[in-house]
Amino acid sequence: MPTPKNLATKPSALPSSVIPAKPTPAPVPPTAPKPVPPVQPATPKPAVPVPPKPAPTPAPKPTPATVVVVPPEPDTADYYSLKPNQDALTQSKNTSQRTASELALANKCSAMNIPGWLQQSTMPEVIGRDMTGFVGFASSHSQKWDLQQSAGLSEGQPYLHHQNQYIGVDPLEFFLLAGETFQSLMVGKQGKFKWVSRDLEEEGPTDGSNKPEPHYICLLIASVPGYGAIPIKGDFRGTKSRGIESSIRAIEAAATPEWLGLSDAHKITAVFPQPFGRVFHSLSTEYGVSKSNGNPFFVTNCICQPASIAQMQWLLDTFENDDFKKLLREAKMNYDARVAFMDKIATDGPQN
Repeated sequence: MPTPKNLATKPSALPSSVIPAKPTPAPVPPTAPKPVPPVQPATPKPAVPVPPKPAPTPAPKPTPATVVVVPPEPDTADYYSLKPNQDALTQSKNTSQRTASELALANKCSAMNIPGWLQQSTMPEVIGRDMTGFVGFASSHSQKWDLQQSAGLSEGQPYLHHQNQYIGVDPLEFFLLAGETFQSLMVGKQGKFKWVSRDLEEEGPTDGSNKPEPHYICLLIASVPGYGAIPIKGDFRGTKSRGIESSIRAIEAAATPEWLGLSDAHKITAVFPQPFGRVFHSLSTEYGVSKSNGNPFFVTNCICQPASIAQMQWLLDTFENDDFKKLLREAKMNYDARVAFMDKIATDGPQN
């Protein structure tokens, strides 16, 4: 904005001969100086106590970031294949533009010892043995509803059944390690499978009002305040499948070079060697009522964000914990057993 001009009027340049002389003022008698009161010292203000800072929480918390842009619907299940993308990593090699935190994380990632089965994962409740538990959703129709209520769970709330206890999580925050996709037809109060298929386009049978629904079996690392990292498998079927499908697509997007160009927050995640560590997920449920029969239901929604430096650092530290690695191996066995169980039904039909 330009500086305003000085608008004061300058005096006329008149010759001294035409300027009248000023009269000489009369002398003013001297006056006695006024007494100056003494300065009182300032009263110091009492110190305000500073409350101690709260201790940091062990589990990472998501920070605001750009939500993932979901790519177009894939034609085949190959869309869910997770593979490390070297092109994406090489696009963020300019170390002169990285912060000290990014450099420290990049150095730690370069020395990371990822389990062999996670080097190339695929993204496509065990009946019987269930070693490390499962992800579930509280329901008044469940035979375990009394136990769920005693654990403080509400209708539709996600929970972890871990080490024989119900742990309510709202939302469920996690890193997604692996997953497989199916269609399934489940009937009866016992939830028995009548039909299963890997072909997502196949038109399956119906049983009364029951129809085949999308069915995702996933292995994830849940971040739970007070518990830390819990590796666990989960079945996400029907109305519960929408949120986890968003998670799968987000990880697939994180394996592409385009991911890095979405924002600065996305670009930072290139230091992590695998796509699963570049996205942090927050899944919650939403109440709804069926338009066809008026029955209430809960549908899942998931916010998928680029992982922050703190979250990726937390994940790397987690992989160095021996107790966690033991639980992870058990969870992986549990996940594999569930997938094998579904594949057997798809191939041989349901067991009587």
